[in-house]
Amino acid sequence: MAKWLVTFLFVIAGLALYAQSIKGVVIDSVHTTYLQSTSISVFEMGQDKVSKIALSDRYGKFVIEDLPLHKNLVIEWRHQGYSKMNKIVRLSARSVLDLGKINMSVRDNHLDTVEILPPVRMNGDTLEFNADAFKLDSNAVVQDLLHKLPGLMLWGDDKITYNGKELQNIWVNGKPFFGSDKSIALQNIAKDAVKKIQVYDSREKTQQLQNPDDKNYAMNVVLKDGREKMFFGNLTAGYGTDKRHDTYLTANYGDKQRQATLAFSKNNSNKNIVDLNQLLENTTFKGVGLNNDFSSDFLSPGITRQTVAGARYQHDFLQTGQTNRNNIFTANLFYNNSQREIRDSAINKLIAEENPLNNSRTSTSAYNDASKRLNGSLTHQFSNNFRQRPISMNSTLDFFREENSSSGQSGTQYDYTNNKSFNNESRQSANNKDYINFQTGISIQNKIASPIKGKTATRFFDPFSFYIDYQINRQTDQGHREVGSQFTNYLDSAQSRNLVRAYMPHEKEINQIIKININYKNFGFKQHLSLQHLASDNLVRDNDMVIEDSLTHQSKFNRWIYQPSLTYKHSLYSQNLVGRKNSHLSLNMQLGTRWQGEKNESTLAFRNIKQHFVTILPEISVEHFFSRVNFYQQKASISYKYNEDYPELDRLCPFYDNINPSFRYFGAKQLTKVKKHVLSALLSFSQSKQYGLIMSLSPSFTWVHNGFADSITNKTNQIQYYAIQNTAPTYVFNVGYNVEKAVALRRKQSINFSLRGNISKGNNYQYMDGIKREVNNWSSNLNLNTYYTNIDHIVLGFINTWQFNKQSDKENGFLYYSSHFLSTGLSASLALSKRWSINSNVNSRYSRSTFSNDHVLIWNANTSYRVLKGNNLEFKLAAYDLLKQNKGIYFRQSSSEFTTGYLNNLTQYFMVSLSYYPRKFGL
Repeated sequence: MAKWLVTFLFVIAGLALYAQSIKGVVIDSVHTTYLQSTSISVFEMGQDKVSKIALSDRYGKFVIEDLPLHKNLVIEWRHQGYSKMNKIVRLSARSVLDLGKINMSVRDNHLDTVEILPPVRMNGDTLEFNADAFKLDSNAVVQDLLHKLPGLMLWGDDKITYNGKELQNIWVNGKPFFGSDKSIALQNIAKDAVKKIQVYDSREKTQQLQNPDDKNYAMNVVLKDGREKMFFGNLTAGYGTDKRHDTYLTANYGDKQRQATLAFSKNNSNKNIVDLNQLLENTTFKGVGLNNDFSSDFLSPGITRQTVAGARYQHDFLQTGQTNRNNIFTANLFYNNSQREIRDSAINKLIAEENPLNNSRTSTSAYNDASKRLNGSLTHQFSNNFRQRPISMNSTLDFFREENSSSGQSGTQYDYTNNKSFNNESRQSANNKDYINFQTGISIQNKIASPIKGKTATRFFDPFSFYIDYQINRQTDQGHREVGSQFTNYLDSAQSRNLVRAYMPHEKEINQIIKININYKNFGFKQHLSLQHLASDNLVRDNDMVIEDSLTHQSKFNRWIYQPSLTYKHSLYSQNLVGRKNSHLSLNMQLGTRWQGEKNESTLAFRNIKQHFVTILPEISVEHFFSRVNFYQQKASISYKYNEDYPELDRLCPFYDNINPSFRYFGAKQLTKVKKHVLSALLSFSQSKQYGLIMSLSPSFTWVHNGFADSITNKTNQIQYYAIQNTAPTYVFNVGYNVEKAVALRRKQSINFSLRGNISKGNNYQYMDGIKREVNNWSSNLNLNTYYTNIDHIVLGFINTWQFNKQSDKENGFLYYSSHFLSTGLSASLALSKRWSINSNVNSRYSRSTFSNDHVLIWNANTSYRVLKGNNLEFKLAAYDLLKQNKGIYFRQSSSEFTTGYLNNLTQYFMVSLSYYPRKFGL
């Protein structure tokens, strides 16, 4: 695999040698000044659709690469207020044509002159692309258009950047498009329905003035008049071997004011749909890419049968088409009905023991789970400007009702040094949850200062900004659970017993949170108040009659937290040379205090407890920003933060349920609060161009005093006791890293790389039979992904993940546990024609540990063919797990145990499906 990757990279790199380009400088012919944001377009002779476009920079410079050979090309320059210029050129292999200075003359103003929009232009601070200037297939969507636009990069992991900066939001006519996922808009909207694509800095004006080059880009897709009224959707039916089936139905209607969606899905192939967005983003007209999350999950335990239905309605009251001026109401409803069958067998070994093979337990279980959940939300978003102040108000009411049930049996064999026993359990449970939450907030930003006679005039209240948020939620939880236990102690028969225990819990919880932030110039004052009330009424009976007094209880738990803080931001250094470079150095400080009190009143005396805590919370950071305009940006910061964690009620005074007498968890009332010191840094670099380099490094050091650690004691009466206590200081050193690079190859081809991961080293303590052991921990994970794209033809993905974990005794170097996990995947999507495509992915997963090894190779493939004029009807044949290697083996690790297990899961199947995509933009 490594040799293949090296060969592949060399071949791809060689293609880049054949790039042809033109360059030059645009100037005003009269004043000999540089013209910024001049539109440069390249057409093939006789064609009216643009092939390549670019904008001149602050110095009038432009470069256009990847141009065709041995063809007559028409180069067109357009600048508002200037006459259009044309030039015909012809390029040979490996040529770079320098056009020198392009002198543009001021256009005479005539009232009857109609200016034709260029393919790209700057409209104020907004970059606009004229969609009609680009030639694409009649069935193309917005995503196909983005591949043509300069500065925009579509990465293999579905991220989109403009000049090295990720686009944070994508809107359509200034508002969300049928949800929050960008693929719903990019892969459904027809290209010929688009008027223009806008890219702009979405930050508030104050932030733009403070640091004009640290942009936060967003995109707005503007539709043509009459095309806002639309309908699109998906209807899919599939059937396969082993009686596997998939059914999807989505229907979406929209106009200038409304958006409405109805959706339905049913499958028994481990496709877990969690919300309406996921269903819509994976049933688009364009089709899912290499990174879709809608394939059958071969790693999920058990076999899941799922039925979901959803509806959404969005109403735009203002219809401004502006992202910063809207008044939108949204309603969502989603129903999920799932059943799952799980069969599990596992062996657990104590990794802290010198001889873990003699200290283990084995278990088997079989359960059937069912879940029904109905959740919904009502959301109102309002934003506008009031007396030159940006103002926004948001309110949300969300709720869910959930019904869960489970039944099954499990058996556990204990083979510890002092514990030889077997416990057989049968379980049946039913549980209902109801939840409702309301949240509302208002934000009023500071007033933008206006220049008067060359000076900036501000009033005293102009720099004030204000934010307040209130949230309240209520949850009730009640159910019935019955556990039957047959416990056999092989060393002491007196400990053996049969027991049936019934649990009838009922809980009601109410939470309230208030946040208030006030800012004035460089100062800020934050306040955070939260209130929690939990009432419990739990009844436990043994053998249907006897009340279990140690578990039956009524209790009331109350907690309050008040956290005020002062913030201050100071500029240590600032330099802004317009058009050249921008540099800032700032100091940020925050001093806060947290007061926390909690009280539990219970009919069980040992659970009556009252606690009060006070913590000083300092934070300080230094941030540096530097940019060379149109070349690169770099950021550096270092920060220190202090925090404390408090012992929870269930750590101090846990319940003891002897339904399984093989172990017991003890509390520790002497636990004290945990003190955490965190020192972190961030270094980042990004080139300001389409095919740029992006890098970041984020080291951190965490020092923990009085941390919590488990203490395990094996008693002679065959019970394994678990307790908890504060430990000596521990630490964790972590380094995260990220490198991304995109490379333009020959015409319509590109390749992008991404390397992400982190390395961590630290220590912790374990107590085994009273002996304190310091454990060294090493861990690392690495993700290396490579994507090759030949637009309209092929997409290749080479996706790799490596994980490493190691635990050893610091004193004697004894290795408790080590593991390696390597996942290598190769995905391909090949378009044989505009109608016929083939998709395939092969994933190799190799696991090696101190106790076990495993290797699995999963190969999935499908081919699809589309018919009808609009490519609306699709036939698909899919094959999953072609090599029959999905075995269901898993490994798990905790601080004291290592688990090797087997789960029933999805195996090989084949499926035939038929999909229809109705779509029309402009009803």
